[in-house]
Amino acid sequence: MPYRSVEVRVRKEFVPAEAHAIAARLRTIASRARLAADKVRRSLGKLDGDWEGRAKIRFMDAAEHRPDRLEAVAAQAEDAACRVENLTVTVWESELQRVWVDDTP
Repeated sequence: MPYRSVEVRVRKEFVPAEAHAIAARLRTIASRARLAADKVRRSLGKLDGDWEGRAKIRFMDAAEHRPDRLEAVAAQAEDAACRVENLTVTVWESELQRVWVDDTP
């Protein structure tokens, strides 16, 4: 018999169906973090210039870095979205293939 069925392993790669939806959610989070950073910056800029003293110093020390932290969160979420979107899964499956087998001794 010149042909024989042989079980072989076949590598299959794919992007999971959920990857694009998860990446979209992460981009939404990044967008919201950027909006929040802008709102905080505007709010800090609108503070009364006559405000002085320890209360202002303590408040500004606590609040002035918030927009930068929110921008960092946005950047991390955007980076995670890119990584998730490019994620591939590898699955090894078995399948039968017909191959030629030489019967000559």
